[in-house]
Amino acid sequence: MLARAAGPVGARRPPVVPLALVLLAAVGSRGGVPPPAGPIRLIRPPPDSASTAGLARAQLRGESRYVLSGHPTVTLRSREEITLPDASELTVPVELPAALAGRDVRLDASVSVRDPAVPANTLSDLRSGARLTISAAPLVKRSGAAGDRALVVPLSPALRTRQALLTVIARPLPSAAVERFETNEADIPAGARLVFGYGVEEPGWGDGWPPVRFRVSAGELTLFERRIDPAADPRARRWFDASVDLDPLAGRRVRLVFETEALGAAPGATVDRSFGVVSNPEIVTAAASPPGARNVVLVSLDTLRARSVSAYGCPRATTPTFDRRVAAAGALVRSAVAPVPFTPPSHMTMLTGLEPCAHGVMGLHETLAPDRTTLAEALRAAGYQTAAFTEDAYLVAGNGFDRGFDVYRENRSEESASPGFADETFADASAWLAAHGERPFFLFVHTYQVHEPYTPPRGYALLFRDGDQGDQNQRALANYEREVRYTDDVLADFLGVLDAHGLAERTILIVTSDHGEGFGEHFWSGHGFDLHDEALLVPLAVRAPGLVPAGRVVEEQVGLVDLTPTVLDLVGLPPLPDVQGHSFGRLLTGRGAAFEEQPVVSTALTKSESVRTRRSAYITTPKGDLFYDLVADPFETRDRLGKDPAGVKTARAVLEAAHRTCAWGQAHPPAAAPAGTPGAEPGWLINREEIERKLRSLGYVH
Repeated sequence: MLARAAGPVGARRPPVVPLALVLLAAVGSRGGVPPPAGPIRLIRPPPDSASTAGLARAQLRGESRYVLSGHPTVTLRSREEITLPDASELTVPVELPAALAGRDVRLDASVSVRDPAVPANTLSDLRSGARLTISAAPLVKRSGAAGDRALVVPLSPALRTRQALLTVIARPLPSAAVERFETNEADIPAGARLVFGYGVEEPGWGDGWPPVRFRVSAGELTLFERRIDPAADPRARRWFDASVDLDPLAGRRVRLVFETEALGAAPGATVDRSFGVVSNPEIVTAAASPPGARNVVLVSLDTLRARSVSAYGCPRATTPTFDRRVAAAGALVRSAVAPVPFTPPSHMTMLTGLEPCAHGVMGLHETLAPDRTTLAEALRAAGYQTAAFTEDAYLVAGNGFDRGFDVYRENRSEESASPGFADETFADASAWLAAHGERPFFLFVHTYQVHEPYTPPRGYALLFRDGDQGDQNQRALANYEREVRYTDDVLADFLGVLDAHGLAERTILIVTSDHGEGFGEHFWSGHGFDLHDEALLVPLAVRAPGLVPAGRVVEEQVGLVDLTPTVLDLVGLPPLPDVQGHSFGRLLTGRGAAFEEQPVVSTALTKSESVRTRRSAYITTPKGDLFYDLVADPFETRDRLGKDPAGVKTARAVLEAAHRTCAWGQAHPPAAAPAGTPGAEPGWLINREEIERKLRSLGYVH
């Protein structure tokens, strides 16, 4: 796709690897609406594939983007358990693997140890105690340099002889100060602009690292040039975005050349390389998208159960915005069922149309196989701008959740008292909307705001005072629903941004959740282990003016596995390969293929399973099976296992069939990632301390 070379700017041009600059397949909405004008993307998957698994990414300030070329990190030692010496420093010798032989490499080491300043008088203290991360000064190891050099971690007296976790990371430096990327020849249409991002990755921010110059040219014509110095100016430690007028090239066939140059001769620079990156370059025509081209916004309010939403019968006024501006303005799905009451597998099912046994992402340790395709990848391949704004913990970019998203931002605030940052996350999404609403887009927004611990912000703590008089579960529920109300108000502000920019009328808006939450209704509190409706039923509403009639109510049961095929159906794209979900678009619009309602099989972290229809629920547990008549007993209070043998037999047959279907993964094994594929190593290895800090606040890590 791109030819890459390193060397002086005036050096002979490298051989060019042809880059097919093709207007991407366009996408339209229902009713024969013309497709939107597509960009000419300069970073895209190989022909005949939408999978972006092999494309390089770079992350700055928690925001990951596709780049012309990244600088992959190699983890040499990952959280290795050690005992710190009784000395003022820890010396860490480094032996590079054969794959890094002959390379100049930046080396980093850090140790993580429990903070001795935090009380540890009780088991609860030990579980909740903070950890300190102490880092060595980075070391640049030159190829062929004489002698071995080691990393040195300073140790205060309070840390000596303590148990610690050691991590050592290597990052190869570019082979020369200048990196050049040249496109194939392309015809530049009138009114076109070149849009792209640029920045310096974090290892290039420290003292002694040089400024970086970015340059874009066509022949002898310089189109863009900018110098940034993140080592000297903290304001330069971020992504920058550029938009370059290509009218001087209109009607010509040219090659575009992107260059990054480390200015090692600059005052204060002691290193002659750096980590400059160029993100998401596209040639965009000035023509507006045709009328009727629809955007897609998917909002996931993590841990929001349907039972605590006003539109589903909650007696408290928890969700006036969701009720009035989403559900009443579009369609409300009465029964939407999660596949697992746990964040990673449920969201990956939501974003792929695959059951957990097929996508395989159950927690932090699994990565989506390269040949699986996501909703974002399908929409990106069809010309959509794609962006996601989430909060770190379980939607870890490197595990495949970033696949297909041109921009993937993870909010990594360290405030542990409240794990959710809805206001900040939706503000980031709103800012992106304001800058990108002129072309069709897919925007995914995810917040942990209503997740445990339930700490409603000031101004909301006095709502729903009736709950304060109950038991521990009732008090927790009241705080949870106060958080729900706060999140609903944040959602209102976000919808106001859609309105203010004139986007609401041409946007398919979906608001849902990944799973629910229990408050002692069936002995369990929280989620992950129980399969009753408080854990499995989630809100789901779809608003699409002119496409989904206002006030529609969908009585048929759907699963989150059906969401991706439904979105693709609504925008007029074919389903993904090997998809397991089914579009319920006809239930929303009244048009299209019929939807055949199916029982939904769900699994808990305890390996319990359930089979749910609109009329009944069958649950297996370690202590025995349960069967409920949901028509007569919607809150699942009376077990009918021995009173409805026919219903139980049918449910067990469905479960056995699901087990056979799970062999789908054997019939469609994921292709192995090629050696060196970016993202093949779980992304959380690089920032695991940050991830575990958030997981601790969520109650998952002790």
